[in-house]
Amino acid sequence: MPNALATRAGVPTIVSHVRQGVTNDYVQAYKWVSLASAGGHQGAKERLSNVEAKMTKEQITEAQRLAREFQPRKTPEPGASSLGQPPKP
Repeated sequence: MPNALATRAGVPTIVSHVRQGVTNDYVQAYKWVSLASAGGHQGAKERLSNVEAKMTKEQITEAQRLAREFQPRKTPEPGASSLGQPPKP
């Protein structure tokens, strides 16, 4: 996964929140930090270990599944509506 995708997905923010202990949703934190790690984000592997240490095996399995299944949202074309219909003139 390219770093640009991780950045657009808010991964640096998630990584920062995990580092600061802001999030308690370890499954989601693991998913995002795992994606950041796969994309080469500096420090994500260490943070992944920190999050993993607070999780059960079941939570880790779920988080790994979510990371594998992650599909980024398509960015709408400039001028397109959020519903995928052309904007009104």
